[in-house]
Amino acid sequence: MEIGSEGGAIETIRLNCILHNTISQLLLSCQKLAVQEFFFFFSIEESANSINDLGVFKVTISETWDRGSLKVITHGLKLKKFAEVPMPAPVEHWIQESGLMHLSSDYLTMADGGLISAFVERWHRETNSFHLPFGEMTITLDDVATLLHISPHGKIFDAPLNMNTNNAVRAAHEYLGATWEEACAEISYNKCAQYRLQWLRDLYSRLIQTNQFECAARTYLLHLVGCTIFADKTHTRVEAKYISLFIDLHRCRDYSWASAALVFLYDNLGDGAIHDTRQLGGYMSLLQISATLPTHKHMVIHELF
Repeated sequence: MEIGSEGGAIETIRLNCILHNTISQLLLSCQKLAVQEFFFFFSIEESANSINDLGVFKVTISETWDRGSLKVITHGLKLKKFAEVPMPAPVEHWIQESGLMHLSSDYLTMADGGLISAFVERWHRETNSFHLPFGEMTITLDDVATLLHISPHGKIFDAPLNMNTNNAVRAAHEYLGATWEEACAEISYNKCAQYRLQWLRDLYSRLIQTNQFECAARTYLLHLVGCTIFADKTHTRVEAKYISLFIDLHRCRDYSWASAALVFLYDNLGDGAIHDTRQLGGYMSLLQISATLPTHKHMVIHELF
């Protein structure tokens, strides 16, 4: 499609109106586009080279094929059911001290796959922002801290690089209170340095019965972040490397949990923006709440048109 003027220079306001009307007509008439209620699934390439020697302004519109809704999971029902298990006072003390207690109650039990998929379609990995008709919008560190009530200040978490299956067995035995046989069986079953969320729930129930409260607190916290801020695409497991966050329960509060949650969500949004991705990791409650609060002040970087 070409839009031009004899003088070579096109008035910005007039061009914007032409583009908006033309694109709207194309979207309404094209059956192959995944059209959501208020999203335009197109990309416009504008540059200094867009105007040729004849003064013709070239606009490229690329169709976005509908891949269907992404598979998204919220672990809200798991957390709700897990909350029914008694929490002894020593364990509750450590959870409060960690600064993560709010995560055990701030969640959605259902995820809106259509809404989340629509936002992910507009995510650009280069800018870590959603490109919408009115401009760019992103989820900020302040958003995460405010919505989840977790600290944006503190140390940045560096995941250990040597968390292989052998170290995952050792960590489960030393810090989670699993027997050596239990830890070996779990890692052997998963064939990777991860633990099943169900296995952690079962382990926690046994630990509180035997008064192993520090191990129970670590198990609870690992399960908690695996269901929320570090929820991955497996939807059933959590990576063993996160145990290192809870080895010293006195130091848990020192981490910038909001930063870790935001980085993890950005990474998964970037992965979800790839066309052949079919399921999405990250904390879906955070993403959905951010997307559905009309009065929430997201950062608008600049207008696209």
